[in-house]
Amino acid sequence: MKDKATGRKHSEETISKIVASVSASMLGHEHSEETRRKIGETMGTSVKVTDNETGITNLYYSKRQAAKELNTSLATVRRYIIIGKPYMGRFLIEINSKL
Repeated sequence: MKDKATGRKHSEETISKIVASVSASMLGHEHSEETRRKIGETMGTSVKVTDNETGITNLYYSKRQAAKELNTSLATVRRYIIIGKPYMGRFLIEINSKL
């Protein structure tokens, strides 16, 4: 395998070390629920979902989390935020200004 920056070729030993390092550091790694929550709080768009039948409002730290809880896709959550109609005629999904 050639290094694109320097143009030299890596030895098999070096290649195996690189692969082991990358594999150990990220591949197969899953973030904890707390870490995902923190990432969502800083990078996600918080969402408010109101159940029109019960009147209960739930706040989610991201559109992705709201989609997961509603058992639907992220695209569907985005669409219902834009059109402003209740999802399944029941859940009103809105962007929340504060979580």
